[in-house]
Amino acid sequence: APTRKVIIGQSEKSIVDNLKKTFSYQYPYSLDTLLPLKMGVTSAITYDVENVVHMLFDEPTPDVERGVIAHSILENFNFNSSDNLVLQVGAMVYRGILTSEQVDKVNLTRIENAISSDAMKGLSGYKLYREKQFLVNIEANRILDTESQENVLLQGVIDLLAIGKDNAIIVDYKYSSLDKNSLKIKYSKQLELYAYAVSKVLNIKVDKRVLVNLFTGESIEV
Repeated sequence: APTRKVIIGQSEKSIVDNLKKTFSYQYPYSLDTLLPLKMGVTSAITYDVENVVHMLFDEPTPDVERGVIAHSILENFNFNSSDNLVLQVGAMVYRGILTSEQVDKVNLTRIENAISSDAMKGLSGYKLYREKQFLVNIEANRILDTESQENVLLQGVIDLLAIGKDNAIIVDYKYSSLDKNSLKIKYSKQLELYAYAVSKVLNIKVDKRVLVNLFTGESIEV
């Protein structure tokens, strides 16, 4: 069979140029390919650790178990009842929600102070949702260190969502030895994201965001 000869000449330069152009192509949206498909609110929170240094050293750092117990008390607390916290906690023990031993591990006076504070007033007449889960699309640059405006899914759980006629209140429970200012610095971004999710999904204005510290007995508007 005759041998076919390939003559390499000037025309090959255009082929080489095209190959270089093809393999050196930069995808203009490459940042978007690195974005997570879904994020939790807590993983989206960033804050300046150096500013969160004002600890309350007069008492030991609270442990996780006590935090869970305090959180459970508020999860089952009836804000529209005339019964005070002690009576309601007694009823929780009677119904088997908590044990007496668990209740003895937390300071009910501080919890009472937190839910009776000015920041927590005004829930009467609101429809209350406990442990309200949400899943919402949000622009990546709102929660990540990126310029991308592509949507990612943000999920989270709001401890207490109060819905009024044309507004909403978001309440988040913490059990922390941080002082008010440090707590606000650390978690203001979290409540900002919660408010964004509520306003986007329900098309309603969030006009109040509250952090309730069940360890110190304080409530803070953020």
